[in-house]
Amino acid sequence: MNFSNVIDSIIKKKFSPIYLLHGEEPFFIREILKEFEKNIISEENKSFDQKIFYGKDINVEDLICEAKSFPMLDNFKLILLKEAQDLKKIEKLESYINNVQEKTILVICYTGSKVRKNAKWYKALNNKNYTIFESDKLYFNQIHSWLKSYLLKEKLTSSSKVISLIIEHVGNDLDKIVNEIEKLKPQILGNKINELDVEKYIGISRKYNNFELQDRIANKNYKEALKIAIYLSKNSKENPFTLTIGMLYGFFSKLLIYHSLKDKSKSSISKSLKINPYFVQNYQIAASNYSFESCISKIHVIKEMDLKSKGVYPGYSDCSINEMIFRIIY
Repeated sequence: MNFSNVIDSIIKKKFSPIYLLHGEEPFFIREILKEFEKNIISEENKSFDQKIFYGKDINVEDLICEAKSFPMLDNFKLILLKEAQDLKKIEKLESYINNVQEKTILVICYTGSKVRKNAKWYKALNNKNYTIFESDKLYFNQIHSWLKSYLLKEKLTSSSKVISLIIEHVGNDLDKIVNEIEKLKPQILGNKINELDVEKYIGISRKYNNFELQDRIANKNYKEALKIAIYLSKNSKENPFTLTIGMLYGFFSKLLIYHSLKDKSKSSISKSLKINPYFVQNYQIAASNYSFESCISKIHVIKEMDLKSKGVYPGYSDCSINEMIFRIIY
């Protein structure tokens, strides 16, 4: 079951006796937990019928005993087991899974990794068709659409460029992205986040960032590209060299894919390059400026600079970003 379906089922009060929330992305698990705490037990009954346990603080026998007991005042008893990966002898849950208390909703949160699918208790959950949600990390090419949806949920809007700026600065850490949005909320006028807001309250330069660097290189605006490279080099703490390398490597790799496409329609480019349709034109322009062979040459330079920055080759310095950009554009 996906995230939206789990949230929807909770809001509509179509409950499963057991939920397993597991995976490497803690953000989605926490969001689901918020819905459980908000929608199941009434506020006045929470001290009686809502229990929160941590895997390291409870043994499995006591957990099962708690799950088998009836609610005192509410229609259901809600048990939230957090950090279930620390629960010893967790496999003993199999007996409860096969004989649940129908008035109990047991939510098992297994964060940081996934439960082994060959574990007996996992198989028992699966066989009973109880709710299992895998919270996977989003890839960078998925973050853009996720953030756009998140902003809509928060009754906010922004341009694709601003969304990309935030992602380029924060990365794919959803908690950090949400924290940055929360910082912006009290500051913005109306409900639209613009570039000035991002620069002022998140600290991303509108003119000097990796996003703008890529755009200048794509358009062969080398003078401006060098200006940005110098700025990034001087502010390396906020703009790590590794991010610039990763961004440019991804950019020229996508251009290679673009050159290999038979169908160069907008939808085909967007799907094949795994980019937002808003940015298709950027790649069309870049492809006219860089041939297939040229892209291979640029990637070779980027790989060499990556190795140099890691100390594989001698001669690394804080200004290597300048050298890399110079070699790419000339």
